[in-house]
Amino acid sequence: KVFVGGLSWNTNQEMIHNYFSTFGEVIDSVVMKNPQTGKSRGFGFVTFDNPAVSEIVLNDPGHMIDGRKVDCKACNARTAVNRGQRGAGVSKIFMGGIPGDANEDTLRDIFLRYGPIAEIHIMYDQDKKRSRGFGFLTFESEDSVDKVCAEHYIEIQGKKVKKHLSFSISLFFLQF
Repeated sequence: KVFVGGLSWNTNQEMIHNYFSTFGEVIDSVVMKNPQTGKSRGFGFVTFDNPAVSEIVLNDPGHMIDGRKVDCKACNARTAVNRGQRGAGVSKIFMGGIPGDANEDTLRDIFLRYGPIAEIHIMYDQDKKRSRGFGFLTFESEDSVDKVCAEHYIEIQGKKVKKHLSFSISLFFLQF
């Protein structure tokens, strides 16, 4: 997974997908958006099917997308955890496989048993106006994240949902 920073406010998911597809097969790409305004936050992520492609991208300093030089950095949550950075304020989890009809209230009802929730974001396809099946949940404390991660899986509306630690952008920068 590669963090892509310095994106133009007009750069969209399709543009970063198309650009990085020239290096290898892209299995996921996202431009992070402000949930209230729907506008780009100026960064995104690209996941390749082959980790070697990530290395090629990271070793190339001259990436230009939509007329702007962008900054690519490695994202590896497992590495940060293994390096003992767990105490660096990780209170966010990634949720994959969320049922399409689940909403923020559904997730709040399920995850409140682990502790107080600061915010929930389900990622939506802006063109199709529907859930992309993944999102992020931020707890008020790291202890809540530990409780969630201790579970084998979380069931939402009868569907088993994957969950992983997620790291804030400030933690991504600490990894470089």
